[in-house]
Amino acid sequence: MKFRVIICFLIMISLVMPASLAGVKWTRETAYEEEGSSFCIEYGIYNPRDKDVNVDLSVTEDLQGFLDNNPGTILVNANTDDGNAVPVQLCFKTPKIYEEDCLISGILCEQSCDLDEVSYEGNVIATSSGAAGAGSGSGVSIAEAVPLQIRIKCNEHGRDYMPVYIAVLIIILIIIAIVYYKKMSPESQVIS
Repeated sequence: MKFRVIICFLIMISLVMPASLAGVKWTRETAYEEEGSSFCIEYGIYNPRDKDVNVDLSVTEDLQGFLDNNPGTILVNANTDDGNAVPVQLCFKTPKIYEEDCLISGILCEQSCDLDEVSYEGNVIATSSGAAGAGSGSGVSIAEAVPLQIRIKCNEHGRDYMPVYIAVLIIILIIIAIVYYKKMSPESQVIS
């Protein structure tokens, strides 16, 4: 009797357990990046089950505005362990967050980091489902979430006066060239 109960229990568990569950391997939970920069994070997708699975990698709504690429659906072969995970890169672009104080539109700017550091938190989601043509019936999708925090650095810098120095130097050179040209022109030489 006990043997029958154990067999029934094992059969029920095997029917309930999903056959299309992929795992996610990651090395970073936090990205500390400069504003306006692009960066990529590599994730590994593996499938320890005995059936191939399709995996879609996406991010939650909080991080959606930063996502710069969509890797699409990835076919992960059966019996793939985390050591042989399929590498997938998600690339992000950080927005310009901190305001610069400019004397002239876009020129002679300085940036002070008076605001607290800005960070966004969300999840990278790996949604797996059975491979196409794997069987009949309704499909089941199973997702695994990996945390991700994007922290945006503020780059404090003073005003760069180099454009002013270059403009003054160019004006001086133009004045010297005009004076020299007028001095050397035939009309300016007096015949005695």
